[in-house]
Amino acid sequence: MPFDPATIITSAVVGGFAGLVFATWKTGREETAKRRMLAQDRVQEAVGEMLADVIAYQAGLGGGRDHETGYFILNYQWASAVVIAARGLGPVRQHLVNIRLRYLVGELAYSVASAKPATSGQETMGTAIAAMFQANREGTFTPRQLTGLLDIALKDEPKSKSVKKLRRQLRRLSKSW
Repeated sequence: MPFDPATIITSAVVGGFAGLVFATWKTGREETAKRRMLAQDRVQEAVGEMLADVIAYQAGLGGGRDHETGYFILNYQWASAVVIAARGLGPVRQHLVNIRLRYLVGELAYSVASAKPATSGQETMGTAIAAMFQANREGTFTPRQLTGLLDIALKDEPKSKSVKKLRRQLRRLSKSW
């Protein structure tokens, strides 16, 4: 007898098991890729509005930020939106987004946004954080912790190097780099 039944059965079982493992692995990889692409789209959407504001400011169509007003809450809410959008990214891209976000909004706004991101209906959280920020304003935090490139550039002239740098950083952030 040229074919042994045990060999045929063993071959069928091993082949079926290998096919099952490969199909499961491939499906998992496809789902991970879809999740990461969706997260990249969400990050791009969250950053896109700020990028459009910066482009309008650079073109002289929009207003910047004045030196007296604090923009901590706006930075915190924007950073929260980006942090929430970046949750589905892979670990390397998420780390790169977090580094760039920390540079853009400042250490304090980033730390609060990553610890407790604001949701759209959470105005009381923002008010509480603003009160905490105002209470500790006298010398507790260093200027680097309070401001990021976003505040620095939007308080500068529209054609300055800092605005160009901000635009470049936002473009990179929108691509999740």
